[in-house]
Amino acid sequence: MDIKKGHLLYEINILKALAFIAVVTQSAIVFALKASPVAMELSIMSYLYTFFKFSAPAFIFITGFLLFHHHYHRVSYRSFLTKKIADTYIPFIFWTLIYSALFIQLPSFSVNWLELIGSQLIIGSAANHLWYVVMVFQFSLLFPILVWSYKKIQAKMVASNNFRWMTIILIPASYLAILVGFNQFVFDGSYLTENFFLKYLDRSFLLYFIYFLLGGTAALYLSQWTAFIKKSMKILVPALLLVTIAVGCYIYFVQFPSGISLNEVTPLSPVMFILVLLQILVLYGVSLAITKKQGYLFRLLNFIGKYTFGSYLVHLIFLEWIAMIIEPGFINSALLASAIYLVLTVLFSVIFTFSIGSLPYCVMIIGPFEKVKLRNTMVAQMFTLVTAKIHK
Repeated sequence: MDIKKGHLLYEINILKALAFIAVVTQSAIVFALKASPVAMELSIMSYLYTFFKFSAPAFIFITGFLLFHHHYHRVSYRSFLTKKIADTYIPFIFWTLIYSALFIQLPSFSVNWLELIGSQLIIGSAANHLWYVVMVFQFSLLFPILVWSYKKIQAKMVASNNFRWMTIILIPASYLAILVGFNQFVFDGSYLTENFFLKYLDRSFLLYFIYFLLGGTAALYLSQWTAFIKKSMKILVPALLLVTIAVGCYIYFVQFPSGISLNEVTPLSPVMFILVLLQILVLYGVSLAITKKQGYLFRLLNFIGKYTFGSYLVHLIFLEWIAMIIEPGFINSALLASAIYLVLTVLFSVIFTFSIGSLPYCVMIIGPFEKVKLRNTMVAQMFTLVTAKIHK
């Protein structure tokens, strides 16, 4: 194992930025589809929506990577959990109240309202992206147990070659079995049960543990992981293209032959698992390549990556406002509308989070972030250019 706490993980910041952009892309597509696009645009946008479903698994991979990187060898559970509550759950509570007030039309203070807020805080239903915070927080709650289990299994893998291969086979097989059961008995495009715990199983750590485990393993064996990704890109990229085509054909001609519904598309299916896994591997390779070049794209994505959590929490508000000002019907192309929504939402979300980052107790609103000084950044150059134009 080669955990280097002083190692600057720029590639993780790039990956965070790419995952955040994927989230906003999905949301922008949903809003743009209100324009009732022509059949060709509808097919393209539905496929793009499906393709960008890697966002949540990618964030879980990043969560596993960072938790193992910083806390694998030693963790004080009390201080660790206190920090995670402050960094993650307090901002979640804040934005749950905001979204509940804005989008669910806050009723008068009553027992029913308290029940509504209570359920939103448990299942993350105040907005359609807050479920992720509920799910990822479970990994923080269970982290000491997960690390203990990982160390026990790892010790046996080192001692026995047979156990190593058995583990490598059984863990993905177990995950696939969970996905098959989920799709067979809980969700096959629509919910098959009204049981509360089963209905909201899609935000359980059980359905994402493989990505957390992969991220943790990548952090523990960073040199080997990086070498593997770089060496395998010539195979991974063509494989991703082939699997993307195959999954697209399966979804459109087998799974949803009568027409796809965006609400029915989920990464929690055995078919999508292969696609998402390849996407994470390829995107990590892309992040390494962008980091190596240290160009303008690196500076931009690295900046965005420092503020992804807060930007993620707030992005739906900005998207809602942008779509109200620039209605989908005003633009002839739904594809163009989604692109405009994407760019503006990312821009305003990151600027908002960056601005809030200078306030006292800002972590309670936007969560953890890496503070950036504008000096010597591309953003500083942009601000200088805009200021110069204004003075002229």
